[in-house]
Amino acid sequence: MIFLRPFRASGEGIVRASFIIHIAGGLIFLFLVATLSCTPRGSVASLPGDIASLKLQDARTGNFYEIPKLLEKYDRIFLNFWGLRCTSCLEELRHLNAFYRKSGKDGVFFAAVNTDGLPAGELLRQMESKGVEIRFPVIADPDMTVTEVFANGFIPHNVVISRDGVIFERTGFNREIYEQLTSILSRRD
Repeated sequence: MIFLRPFRASGEGIVRASFIIHIAGGLIFLFLVATLSCTPRGSVASLPGDIASLKLQDARTGNFYEIPKLLEKYDRIFLNFWGLRCTSCLEELRHLNAFYRKSGKDGVFFAAVNTDGLPAGELLRQMESKGVEIRFPVIADPDMTVTEVFANGFIPHNVVISRDGVIFERTGFNREIYEQLTSILSRRD
């Protein structure tokens, strides 16, 4: 059983209150930094070497995709970072499947990059056992190289790359983010 002592304005009580206020302020600061990092990187950026040299392997077919070669064929590349235990990710994927069915393949390469660090076979087995359906290429990232380049540690995370570089990057899933994303993917440049 926990007993709370009444607060008295003593030196020790003031120090404790001050400590708690500083801790709370620090937590609020961290929350704001994480939230503000969800803003777009900017309209245009160049493709750094770590992006240009990445190879994405399709878990289903084994095909490798290279970003510079994809940008020769497509106007934009859409990468969705997701995890099997992330309910927001799975909800977002249902919406993305519907969007892909309507407008996919129109100048945009779609890929879902799994962040669980599983090899392709195990990822596909777990997707099947959990009933996860993704209509576009699924990228297994067992060594987390793709995830480390793009994802910020939080999922779901979406990145859109054009020939000019990263043009959109957002973490989280809500109606506003989905509308921004579909607007960018639907654009005809």
